[in-house]
Amino acid sequence: MKKRVLLIPLALLLAISLVAIGCPTPTPTPAPEFPERDIRVICPWGAGGGTDAITRNSAYLGEMYLPVDMFVENIVGGASGVGISTVMAADPDGYTLCTMTYDSIVTVPLKELVPGYDLDRLVFICRMTTESRGVVVSAKAPWGTLDELIEDAKKRPGEITASVDVIGGGAHLGYLKWEEAAGIEFKYIPYPGGAGEQIEALLSGEVDVVGGSGFGDYFPIIDSGDARGLAIFAPARLPKSPDVPTLTELGYDLEHGSFVIVAAPAGTPEEVVKILERAFYKAHHSAEFRDWLAKVGVEASWLDSEATTKWALEFQQGEFALIKMLEEKGLL
Repeated sequence: MKKRVLLIPLALLLAISLVAIGCPTPTPTPAPEFPERDIRVICPWGAGGGTDAITRNSAYLGEMYLPVDMFVENIVGGASGVGISTVMAADPDGYTLCTMTYDSIVTVPLKELVPGYDLDRLVFICRMTTESRGVVVSAKAPWGTLDELIEDAKKRPGEITASVDVIGGGAHLGYLKWEEAAGIEFKYIPYPGGAGEQIEALLSGEVDVVGGSGFGDYFPIIDSGDARGLAIFAPARLPKSPDVPTLTELGYDLEHGSFVIVAAPAGTPEEVVKILERAFYKAHHSAEFRDWLAKVGVEASWLDSEATTKWALEFQQGEFALIKMLEEKGLL
């Protein structure tokens, strides 16, 4: 009868031998530390606009708390949807991020502007800023106050022109809500290129009122004396424009605006999200960032990853409900 021979793998014999002589077994090689290479931050709006400036300042200050650089790339189209879709499709390793605005959370998914666009394909890292919209007119306009503009608009329904970024977008919705409260009606002209196009339209007389971007985007023409602000859709007056009243002060219980959120592809490891969140937190709370925001009229408004996720989804549902109400009333 043949004897049976037990074959033990060489690796197992080595492990047994090491234990027998009191040596520890080899441990797996740890994963590389994050980050090891530069981080790409996609801004889904054009260079030179408000979101672009906030993105670049956030990245510049955030990289000071990381061992690598963060570089910004502008990928525009689809009311921010094209650039953000690029991030949704990226590897979830923390090396591709994006900034998001109102339209990224509301307009793009509601209108299904980009195939496959789904907020579940992202993880929110933080909210950096909020920015109120406003009512800005040319210095040559006949209205010195919001009440004068409203009085004229009531006399000429649908004749006074106002700029928005996208029909059915954030600025349009805010203005429609104000129209309903004030009993007025504007004629809207879309300028998807952002604040720069709207400023040119106002100064050339193409439109009477601009408000499709954040109020701070119009400070250059207000400071130069070419335009004046009549009101802001904010909870309080801005330090940069203390003479411009809020809609609430003027009898309209309405606040509306945009924001900047930083996001990464869904599936990004939690420890990587935390590293990025800490870097942006330090950037956001730096004196340099706060001073710059005050100068451009944007509100510092920090939320961490968990709070941003909760806030963004609740905000989206609230705006969807507003849109449905406006559609039912035939205003949209």
